[in-house]
Order: sequence, then structure tokens, then C-alpha cells
Amino acid sequence: MIDICVPCKEKGKFRAPYKTIGGVPMCGGCVADHERKPKAPVAPKLEVQIASESAPPSAESAKEVKQMATPQEKIDAIRKDAAAGLSLNQIAEKQGVSWPTAKRYADGKAGKKPAGGDTSGTAKRGRKQRVDVSSNGHFAVNLTTEGLDAVWNALPAEKKAELLGNL
Repeated sequence: MIDICVPCKEKGKFRAPYKTIGGVPMCGGCVADHERKPKAPVAPKLEVQIASESAPPSAESAKEVKQMATPQEKIDAIRKDAAAGLSLNQIAEKQGVSWPTAKRYADGKAGKKPAGGDTSGTAKRGRKQRVDVSSNGHFAVNLTTEGLDAVWNALPAEKKAELLGNL
């Protein structure tokens, strides 16, 4: 007997099986659908769940949570050290924080990290952006009336007639 993909056979299609999953031959599409379906979450055993709910949090886990947030006392100490003239490396070492954290709070810019890109007018590689270039790459030219007269007088009569005809 010829093997046929069972889910496809139930839909009225006859495809050759690619893989057998759980004793059921399936084609590639059905295998992908089967693997894409979310698996049912396995609930932890009741004994472990009750034990984890009744046990108080350990001192180590509370200490880990405190290390994640910079407390206000430490921020004030960082600002005080910066006002005293300590370098960022010295502040970071003394207060036990990373250099970026010391820089953030020593500058007086408390709160979020700065977001977005560089708006200083320099390109990513440190080169200055050209101010006289338009968005399409052509140069912006500032002409005086003398310059326009010189260009007009240098044009042949045919080009002048063509330009005047297009107005």
C-alpha cells in the first residue's frame, strides 16, 4: 500500500509523506504546521508550586533586585563626587557603578539615556556633511546678475530661442 499524508488525505488531497511524527505520516507542509503550533504549557508539580509560594524571598534575590536600580542616595553621592572634581573613573570605582552610570548622573542629566541619532551635523564616520549639497546630490549655486548675464551672453542664438520658446 502507498503511504499518503494523513492530514492531507482527510482534506481530500493526496501527497507523499515527508516525515512520520507520532506514528502519523505527514508531508512537508503538515510537518511545518505541526511544528508551528504552540505546545501546551506544562504546569509545574503541585508540591513545587506550593513550596515556592510559601517560602519567603531569600536575601540574595532581594539584593539582586536592588542592584538593578540605582538608588537615589547613590545618585546624590555621584553628583557630590562630580562637584568635588573627581574623574568619572574615580567616581565609578568609589561608588561601585559602571562608567556609563557614573557619566549619566555626574553630568546632571538624570533620567533616561539619550535617544535617537546624532544631530550635531557630522556624518557617522566623523566627516562634516556638505551644507551646499541638496537632497538629490546636486550643488546649490548662488548666481549674481553679472553671472547670469555672462551665461546668457555665452549661449548660442539657437539655445536662446529654444529657452525663450519654452517660457
